[in-house]
Amino acid sequence: MARAKAVLGRKRIPEQEAFLPYLEGYVAFYAGDYAGALAEFRRIPQPDVFILNLMAQCFEKQGESAAALELYRKAASVVSHTL
Repeated sequence: MARAKAVLGRKRIPEQEAFLPYLEGYVAFYAGDYAGALAEFRRIPQPDVFILNLMAQCFEKQGESAAALELYRKAASVVSHTL
C-alpha cells in the first residue's frame, strides 16, 4: 500500500484518486483489517456489487450478521448488464 501511495503521490492524477479507497479497502480486507476495509469502502460514493459483497464479508467477519445480511440483500438486488 505504501508503494502504491508513493507512486500516486509523485504525480497527481485526479481521475485515478477516486480508485484509492478501492485499493486500500481491498488490501485491508485481505490483511484481516475488516474495520479499516469498511472505512475505506464507505468512502466510495456508489459501491458496486463486488464492493458491497466485500463490505458484507467484513461485517460477517466482525460478527455483525444483521449488517452483513442487509448488504448481501442490497448486492443481490442490484441490476446490471454486462456483455
